[in-house]
Amino acid sequence: SEVESVKNENGVFLVSTAKGVYECKNIIVAIGRMGKPNKPDYKLPMTLTKIINFNANSVLGNEKILVVGGGNSAAEYAVDLANSNQVSLCYRKKE
Repeated sequence: SEVESVKNENGVFLVSTAKGVYECKNIIVAIGRMGKPNKPDYKLPMTLTKIINFNANSVLGNEKILVVGGGNSAAEYAVDLANSNQVSLCYRKKE
């Protein structure tokens, strides 16, 4: 659903969409398309290959997920995955 407006009322953001109004403590604004994952050039240890996922479509739900990135795609993935998972975002850029 597209955001129609965002208002700050007493420290709470009111985000209006065609589906309704949502109250938020924080807002993440990300513009762009989900990008191609930046995979390391080196071989990952076997213990990590079992827990690192480069394909968001294979997430089952009710998982604890850390999204690591530095572009709009990281924020987009975090927001999308947060619909059915506990998500933290590690953002590598200052902006």
